[in-house]
Amino acid sequence: WLYQCGFTAVVALMGSAMSGVQQRLLERLGGTIYLMLDNDSAGQHKVEIAAKLTQSCDVRLPIYPTQQPDTLTPEQIQQALEEAPTYLTYLSRRPLREPDLLRSYIHRQQQTKNKRHDRFR
Repeated sequence: WLYQCGFTAVVALMGSAMSGVQQRLLERLGGTIYLMLDNDSAGQHKVEIAAKLTQSCDVRLPIYPTQQPDTLTPEQIQQALEEAPTYLTYLSRRPLREPDLLRSYIHRQQQTKNKRHDRFR
């Protein structure tokens, strides 16, 4: 549906899952990645997919008014992409009922930092 709306540099996940191969391919491409998950509870619980990519990419999570992103008009898609917050901004705006996502992100950042530090010892 994004391609049909004129957005040609797109990749689709099957459901809300991302394999290790998909992650490595996206990391190799680098740049900014806009992750459009469904606005239902299953899609929103998979936001941690974005955390996997934040080490090497600028991950943004577009916010849109419908349950499914495939119901958006091209204009709504463009607006959602232009206004998409970064992963950390998105997390900071979420209700506090899901603090584990932020904790796991901070933990993952610390582990990565420690691994980098250990390489130079």
